[in-house]
Amino acid sequence: MKKLISLVMALALMVAVFACVAGAEQVGTGKTVGIAMPTQSSERWINDGANMKAQLEALGYKVLLQYGEDDVQAQVSQIENMIASQVDCLVIAAIDSGALTGVEAQAKEAGIPVIAYDRLLMDTDAVSYYASFDNEGVGRVIGEYIESAKDLANTTETYTIEFFMGSPDDNNALLLYTGLMKVLQPYLDNGTLVCKTGRTSFEDTCILRWSQETAQQWCENYLAAEYADEDLDICATAFDGFAYGCRSALEGAGYTAENWPLITGQDAELMASKNIISGKQTMSIYKDTRLLAEKCVTMVNAVLTGSEPEINDTTTYDNHVKVVPSYLCTPVAVDVNNYEELLIGGGYYTAEQLVYLGLELGSQRPSNAALTMLSFIKGNCTPWDVSRACRGPSGMANTHQESTAVEDLVLLLFSESRLVDKLRAIMELSMKHMRVFMPHCLDLEALGRCLAHLARMAGPPVQRELSHGLQEGQPNLVVCGHSEVLPAALAIYMQ
Repeated sequence: MKKLISLVMALALMVAVFACVAGAEQVGTGKTVGIAMPTQSSERWINDGANMKAQLEALGYKVLLQYGEDDVQAQVSQIENMIASQVDCLVIAAIDSGALTGVEAQAKEAGIPVIAYDRLLMDTDAVSYYASFDNEGVGRVIGEYIESAKDLANTTETYTIEFFMGSPDDNNALLLYTGLMKVLQPYLDNGTLVCKTGRTSFEDTCILRWSQETAQQWCENYLAAEYADEDLDICATAFDGFAYGCRSALEGAGYTAENWPLITGQDAELMASKNIISGKQTMSIYKDTRLLAEKCVTMVNAVLTGSEPEINDTTTYDNHVKVVPSYLCTPVAVDVNNYEELLIGGGYYTAEQLVYLGLELGSQRPSNAALTMLSFIKGNCTPWDVSRACRGPSGMANTHQESTAVEDLVLLLFSESRLVDKLRAIMELSMKHMRVFMPHCLDLEALGRCLAHLARMAGPPVQRELSHGLQEGQPNLVVCGHSEVLPAALAIYMQ
């Protein structure tokens, strides 16, 4: 049965890949698109760049993809090099939205169209289109989630809240703050929400370059100065990285499940999803960057083939020089109640990413590779540690689940006439009844509990000496192939 399921799922993937390749018209042959991304320190930007590159190459375009690593001058140099290389179109996700006017003017003079990706390019007439999410809508969704979770409209209680907003040089950060405060400001005004630091303005809550370390430091300072005798109830953060920083600060201050605050985020990164499952983060904003990349690719293709791209906003995004025609995707709140439907059912994370550790921990005989991964949570993690952490949550399917899955499978296969639809039904059912198809795999909720237990078991952090030739406190350049980045990092760590 397992072999049959594995074969069917493999065939389904082959069908999907073949359909994508066969359906791509090579309209971009002979043309080059330059993509300038801000950083690889955040998972979402890596995914954005990879998604766009794959889709453009499927259309026949050559792609130059570079990351500025949050260094404005480095990004300027990268874009200048792309212009010198005579790319046919530029896609820019800016580090500093207002710092690229000079290089954008060079692109315009060279006749190279510019498309702003996710972050609006300010103070320039060189930008043709803008692809992003409804950024004020992101803030509104976060605010409405807090409003609903704490029943602010009806409660007689008061809740403490602190704010951690985005970078002041990113126009999206201000839009998010605006949307958030349209929902929460009335509750600050009537005393339902209390910000003990008094820091509620955008100027007082914005964090330069979206720094996780700064968010953690702020939260540590707030807890020490304002919350020694009272719990912090809500961390309203604008980014998953801020949520990670707040989590570390709260754990350091001794917060537990009994008084853990509501923590928001944005981007639904893989780590954030695991934190949501384990209860360390309450929600995030799911932004399907595959869709955003797709919309941007259609803009590039339209510009380079002389057609009109799909636009759904022509009034909102004024960059001080022009109102930029935009396509805005819709953000969605993700929490413990809907993460399976959105992140797994929607294919945002692969089954491999989300169930690898579930299989390893469920087997009770984790591989050395898995133990190495887990050692970042629980130092020098052993099979015995895994056994202790996973005691209780079971990955075994019961008889009722097995019979239900088989019945559902039979009905689905008879209800679909096309092979592709049958394969899709099998894949969807395998995710719905994961433990039936993979009997020794922990479900995601159980996995989250195991990882949380491992973290509680952790002693002092693992510390290692740097390898010979690497300098502490200084940038160290390690050159390796793209596929060897993780092994190289682990090799340095384990040296």
